[in-house]
Parts: sequence; structure tokens; C-alpha cells
Amino acid sequence: MDEPERFSELYRRWWHGTYGAAYEILGIPSYHWVKMAENPPDMAMWADALESKFDANKQDPLALDRKTFDMLLGHVGACTDQPAAVFAKELVAAYPEAKVVLVERDIDRWYDSFCNTLIKGANNPVVPFVAKIDRTVVGPMARVLD
Repeated sequence: MDEPERFSELYRRWWHGTYGAAYEILGIPSYHWVKMAENPPDMAMWADALESKFDANKQDPLALDRKTFDMLLGHVGACTDQPAAVFAKELVAAYPEAKVVLVERDIDRWYDSFCNTLIKGANNPVVPFVAKIDRTVVGPMARVLD
């Protein structure tokens, strides 16, 4: 597949299994943070993209354009959840022909879920220690969460 055709923009977090499975049934490979975690070079690219978006002092920031997103997502037809949802505006600008599926969820339930999964996991005091030892998986993932 040359370029993403659809984006599921999931600011209110929806388990990838639901949408990812639906896209796969439709023959549309999808991207989710789990795939990033399975591929350390992806984590490094996403970390660079996040720094480029949010760190005004970053040296040599990436252009958050179609070329950059093709490197990250060009092999899939849809993306669900994070890290792609952080770049919703940039993705829509890069792929104006793409269809966007916006999923709405009760904000209080989303917040509880977010805190109980991502925040608790990222704030585990063991993560920085393991990140220094495991420079291929946990290290880059910690950089994305930092």
C-alpha cells in the first residue's frame, strides 16, 4: 500500500483490537502503538516527531509532512490510537484525501482508563532504570513517553 487511506483518530482512546481487527478484515493493514513497540526504529522516529512538534529547542526538527509520515505509516492503510493521534492536524494536512473516523468516548471513563494504563506504567520508578539497561526496546519507548 503506497499511502494511508484512512485514519482512526482516537483521542478518546479505543482499544486497537476493535478497530484494528475491523480494518484487517477489510484488508486494510493498520498501525497502533503496539506495532511501534514491536519495532525499535519506529520508536526512534516517533520520538523525533514528538520532539519536533513539542520541543521548540530541538536541533534539526523533522518536517511533519507527507514525506515524514510516509516513512512512519506508508506501509499501512489506517492508524489507530497513539502515537498517530497526537499528529491529527498534521496527518489531515499531509493526507487531505484520507477519511477520518472520529470516535467519541465519555471523557471521565477515558481519563480513568488513560491514568490506569499509560500514566501508571510510564511513572513506574523501574522504567528509567530498565531504559538505561535495555537500549533496544524499553530505552526508545521511554524516550517516546518522556
